Amino acid sequence: MPDVYSDIRYHLCRVKFDPDQEKLLLPIDTIVYADTISCSLSRISPDGRFLMYTEADYGQFPIWHKEAELRMIQLETLDQLYSPDTESYHSWSSNSRWVMISSRRENGLYTFPYIAFIDDQGRPSKPFLLPQKDPDHYDYLLYSYNIPELVKGEIKISPYQIQQVTFKKKGEQIKYK
Repeated sequence: MPDVYSDIRYHLCRVKFDPDQEKLLLPIDTIVYADTISCSLSRISPDGRFLMYTEADYGQFPIWHKEAELRMIQLETLDQLYSPDTESYHSWSSNSRWVMISSRRENGLYTFPYIAFIDDQGRPSKPFLLPQKDPDHYDYLLYSYNIPELVKGEIKISPYQIQQVTFKKKGEQIKYK
């Protein structure tokens, strides 16, 4: 670990994988070189046409970085969902035409869920804040939407039920090959 945390930067790389042999293949292709920025939270759209990731000055937890921005790569072009404030986590719709992002563009303090449409040419529309029944919902909210996720079906479990399971069940260590 570097002595100074702000020196930690991550490249965005492409690595081929052989599922039959269960191993990574060389060469490793660096898509974005982390000389002055750090890349994290990369996700490929379900149709395979786009890659979206978060870019920040350093590290891998961009939610606390005022300068964090989303970047999107379409084949050989680079595009961005613009904002003067922090964007970090993002989630694709199953048809790759919508993206949900967490952004601090509203007030610079809390991350709220924004939705943007991606057209056939890979151009994002201006993101809009997820509407709520109460128009003042976000004005009084003291919570952040750190990891908004797009889902197709109804969520049938409450946050309270999830919390109760975490208190009652012992965690399990995950093993990797």
